[in-house]
Amino acid sequence: HCVGDDFFALSPTAIRNAVSVVNSQKIVERIIREVKPDLVVANSMTLCWIGKLAKKYGAQTLCFFRETYVHGTLGLRTTIVKTQLSRYFDKVVFISNYELERTKEIKSEKKVIYNMVPQHDYDRHTREEVRKQ
Repeated sequence: HCVGDDFFALSPTAIRNAVSVVNSQKIVERIIREVKPDLVVANSMTLCWIGKLAKKYGAQTLCFFRETYVHGTLGLRTTIVKTQLSRYFDKVVFISNYELERTKEIKSEKKVIYNMVPQHDYDRHTREEVRKQ
């Protein structure tokens, strides 16, 4: 349920993905329990389920939200993601203000870090200078 892809929740792909998450939970929990990290970063909204495990062991949590919400029929999966972000993540970083605005109701601290570099930042250097640097 990410990157604008809205496939049927009971499709073979969705079921396979859900089984993969369930099977991964024990492994991820064991790693968090053994390593005892100060911070756990989920590099995707699709990994928002990790926040609950990290909080169980007292870690700070951050989600790097780099996808776009799906405009599903009922919005159930989007509601689940937003609930997970709000309950189990201290901070959520978005790559666009658009997604931040669509998620502004969550309790987590929210920031935007754009995933681009403006072209004008390179206009003052030649290609050769940039390559050398």
